[in-house]
Amino acid sequence: MEAIFVGWAKIFKVDELRYTSTGTPVLSFSFSKASGKEENKVFSWYKCTAFAQTAEYLNGKIQKESKVFIIGRQSTKMYQKKDGTNGVVVEIAAIQVDVLDAVPQVPKEEDEDAF
Repeated sequence: MEAIFVGWAKIFKVDELRYTSTGTPVLSFSFSKASGKEENKVFSWYKCTAFAQTAEYLNGKIQKESKVFIIGRQSTKMYQKKDGTNGVVVEIAAIQVDVLDAVPQVPKEEDEDAF
C-alpha cells in the first residue's frame, strides 16, 4: 500500500533545477515538520522531489523559508550513516505543490519594453 503525504511545510533548502538523461526537469527541496507541544517538540525531516511541469513551475518561486502545501507519494528508506549507525530518510514524490508565499519575480530588462 502506498502512503500519501498531504500537508503544508516551510522549506529548509532548495536544490538547483536539474534534468534527467531524457530531459525531464527535476527540482528537490527539503523541509521539516514539527509535532508535539513546545517543550516536547519533535522535528521530522523530509526530502521532496518535483518533476516535469511542477519542477519548472517551482523553480525560482520557492526558496528557504517559503511556505508550500504538498500532496505526494511518501516512501521511507533506510541507510547507513558515516558513523555506522542506521538512518531513515522520508522522501516525497510531489504530485501537487501550491506555493503559499511565492518569491517576488523581478522583470528582466528585455521585458521592460512590454509595459
